Amino acid sequence: MLPLALQRFPHIKLFDAAIAVAVLAGCAGNSTAVPQTGLAASNARLGAQSNPIAPYVTAAPKCKGQKGTKDYAVVASQSMPEKGGSLCVPAFGGWGGDIQYPETQSSTKLTVSLTSSTKAYTGGRFPPVKGAIFYLQWAFSYPPYFDATLPKGNPLVSSKLKPKQAYTVGLWVYYYALGWSSEVSCYQVATSSKFGGSLADVGAVLENLDLGEKTGAIEVFKGKLTSTQCT
Repeated sequence: MLPLALQRFPHIKLFDAAIAVAVLAGCAGNSTAVPQTGLAASNARLGAQSNPIAPYVTAAPKCKGQKGTKDYAVVASQSMPEKGGSLCVPAFGGWGGDIQYPETQSSTKLTVSLTSSTKAYTGGRFPPVKGAIFYLQWAFSYPPYFDATLPKGNPLVSSKLKPKQAYTVGLWVYYYALGWSSEVSCYQVATSSKFGGSLADVGAVLENLDLGEKTGAIEVFKGKLTSTQCT
């Protein structure tokens, strides 16, 4: 029998099919680099620092205490107050910033480990679906339940995000008996920032979500691969 969370999202199969198309398109050689447009001049006026990923934008700052390898960057533990709030995304491969999470219902004080990567590397519980342009793995200290309202806060940012283009955010849970399972997805249109493009509502995939496991991943894909908007 499928987990209850899977029964709540009938659009998941359509999303998975769309991802398969996106993966095949990615194999054909599509580039995820942001072209040098008027955004470059705007960021030059802001006094952007050198960024090896995209020299015309400011590099996203690192999180306090983050560590990393050639495959990923990780923050081992961030506290999660029950009222909801912001989590720092480990800066890696031109990505960084923050994601917001709704108020939580938990019988214990929550913490979370976040791991950023730009490819589905092998080893351990690596991200479940190849073809994404960004992977954010999470490991909660205890499976939480999230309420409906996502607070406002700083966005996920990247030199790889193109303003005014649509991107799809998907959430997967790692079930120890079943492996990786797709839970929910939504799309949003990127806006501009001094760090490149930005996505303000990535944490919307956590709204009204009752997680039965402690580990999973949020992934970002190019394009509008679902009809549900992140709000």
